[in-house]
Parts: sequence; C-alpha cells; structure tokens
Amino acid sequence: MWTTNTVRLKNSITMNLKLTLRVTAIIGIFLGLAFFARSLWREHAYRMTTSGAWGCGFGNVTVVSEGVKVEVRTGLDTIRLIGREVDADELVRRFDRRIVEISPGPEIWREHRITRDEYELILAAKLLIEIDHPRALDIFVALLDDPLFVTRADDWIVELGDVQACPALLESWKKRPNYPYVYVNAFRELPYSPAIPHIIEVFRPRIGDYDAEHLFQTLETISGESLNEFRGRRLNTPAAVDKLKQDLNKWWIQRPNPESEPNKPAMAIRKTLRVD
Repeated sequence: MWTTNTVRLKNSITMNLKLTLRVTAIIGIFLGLAFFARSLWREHAYRMTTSGAWGCGFGNVTVVSEGVKVEVRTGLDTIRLIGREVDADELVRRFDRRIVEISPGPEIWREHRITRDEYELILAAKLLIEIDHPRALDIFVALLDDPLFVTRADDWIVELGDVQACPALLESWKKRPNYPYVYVNAFRELPYSPAIPHIIEVFRPRIGDYDAEHLFQTLETISGESLNEFRGRRLNTPAAVDKLKQDLNKWWIQRPNPESEPNKPAMAIRKTLRVD
C-alpha cells in the first residue's frame, strides 16, 4: 500500500508540475503577445503623431514624483506616447540609460531621424521641467555631451532657469564651437557674465549691421550696461571687426571686478503647477 501511495503521489506531483508549466507557458505567451502588441501600438502612435495625422491639442498628465501627484498641462503627444499617469522615477531611469550610452562624436541633430524612444525622451524632459525634478539639471548637463541632444539640452537648461549649469554650458560651447547662436542665446536668457569674453571672441558679422546689433543687445542684457558708444561703426573690413572686439574686451576687462558680480536672477518663466 505504501508503494502504491508513493506512486500516486509522484504521479500527482508530475501532473501538477506539467499543468503548472503549461499554465506558465500560456501566461508567458499572452504576456509576450501583449508586449508585442503594445510595442506595435506605440510605434503606430509615434508615426501617426509625428506625421500630424492625429492632429494636435492639449491635455493633463499626472506625474508621480516622490509620492506626490502633480498635474501638468501638456500636449497630446505626451499623452499618446507616454500616458496619462507617469512615474517620474521611471523617466529619470530612461535618461540615465541614455546617458550611459553616450558616445562622443560630431553633432547629428541636423541629419538624424529621431526614433520613437528619443522622441519620448524629448517629451519626458518637458515633464521633468514642469515638476522641477531635482535630477533634471544634472541630467540635462550630462546630455550636453550627447551628439543628438546637445542643442535640446541647452534649451532645457534655459527653461529650468538655473545658472548653476552655465559653467558646463560654457565648456560645452568650447568643445562644440560650430553652433555659437545656441549658446549665446542661452547665456543671454539666464544670463551669465563669465561668458562675455567668449561671446566677443566668436563674433563674426555676416548680415550687415544685424549681427553687430544682436551682439550689443546680448552684452547689454548680460552686463546691464549700455553699449551705445560702440554702435554706428562700419564693420566692412576684418581690421574694423578686430578693433571692435579689442575695444569690447577692453570695456569688459576695465570694469570693476566683473567676475565677482553676482549674476542676475534667471529670466526663464516657470509654470504654476497644481498639486493634488
């Protein structure tokens, strides 16, 4: 009898194990299909959204950060591709994975066709800015080394309005001198006075007096001083341009301790959030 019961127990265990394996396999298949279907849907949503086929508009997204729910007004692209309720920590982890994979190289933001994951990161950056996430600044500074996101990271830092990132912006500019307007606009918006010598150094007039006036307005915004004494010069020769730059450098150097002056408060406009 004992042997018979043992055999029955073994058979029962074997049958239960087989049943469990079958159920697990079926569940795995369904989960795999669900994941595959979700991936297909996200790719379809990305194509329809970026092509404009689904139109545009605005809606509310709930961002959960450190247990606090923040309601953010955002575009429908964010709702369609990321969702109506978003975990801020998951967004940060996605950026961290991107940062780990950064490979130094030439800028590719002009020629590169943005993938769905990259577009979702662009949308995610806006959410981190809206909720003023404590990791946002560090993430955007790290993305200044990303050949794709460098120009966008510059804009995101300006939107945060935090001058702490300006030294990193200046170093990024020195490594990527081909896009001065990107950085000049950032230092004008924040503003950041230690960038003034570099702004003067890279000045190259190309469109009549327009570039010179833009230079003067930028320096006036950052320094808080009038530069009318330098206006009206004819910059039709390289020697004239060099003389202007020399005079501007002299103006900046002769100011009393310009580097010790505190920067003005950030000028970026911050949104008002409603916390549930």
